[in-house]
Amino acid sequence: IQNAIHSDEDFIKGLETHMRKHASFYVANGNKLVNNSTSEISNGELTSSLFSDDTSILLDKIKMGGFIISEYFNVTLGGKDEIEDLEEGRFPNVSTSEYMNGVTSWKSPNHLYPAPSITVATDGSTCSSFVQEFPYYAFYKIAILTPKTEMPVDAFYYVSYLLTRERWRYVYARKFGKQRINNTTLIAPVNPKGKPDFKLMAKIIQSTKA
Repeated sequence: IQNAIHSDEDFIKGLETHMRKHASFYVANGNKLVNNSTSEISNGELTSSLFSDDTSILLDKIKMGGFIISEYFNVTLGGKDEIEDLEEGRFPNVSTSEYMNGVTSWKSPNHLYPAPSITVATDGSTCSSFVQEFPYYAFYKIAILTPKTEMPVDAFYYVSYLLTRERWRYVYARKFGKQRINNTTLIAPVNPKGKPDFKLMAKIIQSTKA
């Protein structure tokens, strides 16, 4: 199935909305997340380094091409522990929700997944994809994407938006499982060699109005 037809304007508008969803989560929960982290990130840096005030995005002159997820990301599924069975705690638990980075509770899990990574709902609000910048727990209906090679964290946001846009393919009982994610081809900026340009994706994210 070909990718859904869209205009550049619609794509950019959706991208900015996607980024605002992330921003609202980090603004609302920044203090809690930083207190869980061993990093020295200040509260103000949670958003100021990721989101700019205006956009100068122009896609018409950017060369686009396809890349397969499995060639650039490792895809694993979350843990077997049901979220409701875990004790209350201070770490975010990612579910299949399409809101607040997928986080619906804060628990004390037996295992934490490393950040940064991308979480993707395989069921529920299928294809809801978010960037997790702090350690978290996710249950088995969440796919976790970690890059095979080093890439800018901001590029994760671009990829997560593309994955969210796959939702139109998966309605009713059709799930976005691990194998389907691995085999998914995303259309994104590419370099002169036709390889995905993750640095340019990061630059586009930094130019959003979110």
